[in-house]
Amino acid sequence: TFNEIVGQDHIVQTLKNAIKNDRIAHAYLFCGIRGTGKTSTAKIFAKALNCEKGPTINPCNECSVCKGIDSGRIIDVAEIDGASNRGIEEIRDLRERIKFTPTEGKYKIYIIDEVHMLTNEAFNALLKTLEEPPKHAIFIFATTEPHKLPATILSRCQRFDFRRLTAKDMIEQMLKILKAGGFEAEERALEIIARNAQGAMRDAISVLDQCISYSNGPVTVDVVTDILGTVNDEVLFGFAKTVIERNPEKGMEIIGDIVSKGKDVHQFIKDLIIHFRNLMIAKTSDNVGGAIELPDEIIEDLKRQSKNTTLENIIRILNTLTQAEKETRWSTFPRIVMEMTLVKLTQPQLDDSLDGILDRIRILEEKLEKGEIKYQEKKVIEDKGRELRTQRQTEPNIQAQEETTVEKAEGKKKAQSEEADKMIKAKQNEKMKSETREAEKGKDDGETQDTIEKKTSIKQEETENELITLNDIKNLWKKTIQVIKKEKLPLYYNILEAEAEPTEITSNGVISFEIKGYEGHKIYIEMNLIILNQYYFKGFFPS
Repeated sequence: TFNEIVGQDHIVQTLKNAIKNDRIAHAYLFCGIRGTGKTSTAKIFAKALNCEKGPTINPCNECSVCKGIDSGRIIDVAEIDGASNRGIEEIRDLRERIKFTPTEGKYKIYIIDEVHMLTNEAFNALLKTLEEPPKHAIFIFATTEPHKLPATILSRCQRFDFRRLTAKDMIEQMLKILKAGGFEAEERALEIIARNAQGAMRDAISVLDQCISYSNGPVTVDVVTDILGTVNDEVLFGFAKTVIERNPEKGMEIIGDIVSKGKDVHQFIKDLIIHFRNLMIAKTSDNVGGAIELPDEIIEDLKRQSKNTTLENIIRILNTLTQAEKETRWSTFPRIVMEMTLVKLTQPQLDDSLDGILDRIRILEEKLEKGEIKYQEKKVIEDKGRELRTQRQTEPNIQAQEETTVEKAEGKKKAQSEEADKMIKAKQNEKMKSETREAEKGKDDGETQDTIEKKTSIKQEETENELITLNDIKNLWKKTIQVIKKEKLPLYYNILEAEAEPTEITSNGVISFEIKGYEGHKIYIEMNLIILNQYYFKGFFPS
């Protein structure tokens, strides 16, 4: 009866009112995902209309018509499979038979399942009957893909959308089935079945039937996970912990254990997606219980685990897992895809997506706040720059070739600086004498004081710019790349080394770059230069 239909109250109430008020349409369209009760509702509606005590909202299920509909022997109610009877000849035959009045009931009812499988020619043949149907004829179309039906068919039907069933509704229905059969089951086991059914009651009942056959006693969580190939909550929380703590070794152990037990890797990834979705809800919503249909103790565990990571990281993980789910669906080596995904999740420096870059910046900011990053790198680069300038002043034709360690550079710094200072002072004295002579000559030539000062300023700038050349800048950049590699900074040093070339140094000491190579790398190079300028070598690079 209508009372046995689960989770579709809006449809049941509408059909009951139509029967009460004698407002029966000639064509109905029942659409929704599989296993939500479309065909069952159609049969109950047919019984309600053709019952000997009807039309009634409560068919008796005792008269010959009701029993005949249940057994499928009443010719007035025909259930047709649209996938196997999809041609124009079948529809023409249907049109011929529908002309005859019903033999036992009040209506001739045709239930066409998977109606979207009919051909265009068959739809065109059916259209004429829908436009001018006999008074005793009723069509009930059922489909999972209503968008495939022609608009001319849709416009002539009353459409009912069957909703996905909630986990609560499915659990209540399964408890009724278990009670009627004298079986028992753990509530958590039923929750897992309902979650994996994804709103399809028929799928849930099918899995429950398998679990009852498999189990010698009550249906437990272990029985359900064995049947479905899923993992329990402890494994999901454990794997999520390894991802959040960036521990790939432990994650590999979990994956190996899952595969050795014969679990489905693709199903495991889907379970992880649901788990991290729940973490996202726990991180952002105050009303977690309304959005997550899980026991209170599991929800509390989700809240605790969500505090150990950021919302941005959870979203990055969800994006990565969603991509992995697509790849494992058809992959011959799902385990390898899962292991690659684990490495990418636990080592964001290997993830070149925008989410991965943002995650590395976030990690960098966290380390700066905690004081875990030392500013030694900046000091080393500044010392190297002074060393290059000293060599340029004393020995213009000698290139800096030594690749010393940070400790050697610190040891030599003092002596080189003193020698450099002497040479700089000598050059500056010589320059000043020359400028004085030129100034006196300018006065003799009648030049104004402003003209003399302007010339002097220009020459001073030229003198300062002569202290460092483009070759020095390139050598300084090479040593910067070496420091980045040695200190394992979270930057794209390979791209920086290959595609970012210094071109000049401005008067205020900022190095300009020419970005060459692949155009798609430009945003990464610019972002890395900003990070270098902001956190390591302030003022050296453009921001």
